[in-house]
Amino acid sequence: KTFLSREELIEKINEIGKTNEWIIDGNYGGTMELRMSLCDTIIFLDYSTDVCLEGIMTRRGSQRPDIPWTDSDELDEEFVDSVKNYNINNRPKVIERINKFPDKEVLVFKSRKEADGFLESLKNRSGIAGEIFFGRIPDSFEVIGQKARVTVDRPLGSCHPRHKNLYYPINYGYIEGTLASDDEEQDAYIIGIDKPIATFEGKVIAVVHRNNDVEEKWVVAPEGMSFTKEEVEKAVSFQEQFFDSKIIMYKK
Repeated sequence: KTFLSREELIEKINEIGKTNEWIIDGNYGGTMELRMSLCDTIIFLDYSTDVCLEGIMTRRGSQRPDIPWTDSDELDEEFVDSVKNYNINNRPKVIERINKFPDKEVLVFKSRKEADGFLESLKNRSGIAGEIFFGRIPDSFEVIGQKARVTVDRPLGSCHPRHKNLYYPINYGYIEGTLASDDEEQDAYIIGIDKPIATFEGKVIAVVHRNNDVEEKWVVAPEGMSFTKEEVEKAVSFQEQFFDSKIIMYKK
C-alpha cells in the first residue's frame, strides 16, 4: 500500500527537513523520531478512542489522495482494531518519543474542538486552545478528569507548619496511597469549598506543573463544578507564586 521504499521515504523526509517551512502528518512509527528531530513544533492529537472511531465512520467511503485504497464502503477490520487498541499499545510509545526532544515545542489537543480552535487562532493571532509544553508531556497529564479522595492536613484558614506567614486560603492535603515524584504522597489543592474540611472526594481538574521543582500538585474540585485556568491560578497563587509553575488543564 505504499509507493516508496523505507530508504526513499527517509531520504525525502531529510530533504523536506532542510527547508524552512514544512508540515508532515501521520503516526508512522518508522520515521516518527526522525521527523521529531527535524521539526521545531510537535502537534499531538491526543483524542479518545471513541472520537477516532467516529472519524473512521464519518470518512467511510470518502476518497483520499494520500491513501487511495480507502475509497470503499467496507470497513478494514484490521485497521479498526488497531485504532481501538492505539491508546493502549501505541500512545505510551508516542509520548516516550516526544519526551526525548526537550528542545521542541509540544502542542497537545484532546478534542477536535481544541484543534480547530488552534487553526482559528493562527488566523486571528489569538490565544491557543489546548496545552503547550516544552520538551516533555508531564506524567500527571493522565490524572485530569479522574476522581480523587483528599485527606486534608492543612485546612482553609490554617498556616504552614514551618512557615507561619504562609496562610492557606483553600483546603490542602494529600492523596493517600498515591506517591508523587518526590516519593511522598501526592499533594492536592481543593477549590470550590469555602469552609475547612477534613476529607474531600472530587475530580482532578488541573495539575500544577513546577518547572523548578520535582513536585506536581493536583487541583481537585467538586463534581460538576468548573473553573477557568485563570481562576485556578488565582486560587493556588498563595503558594505557587514562589515557583515557576504552569497550570495544566484541558477541556473535556
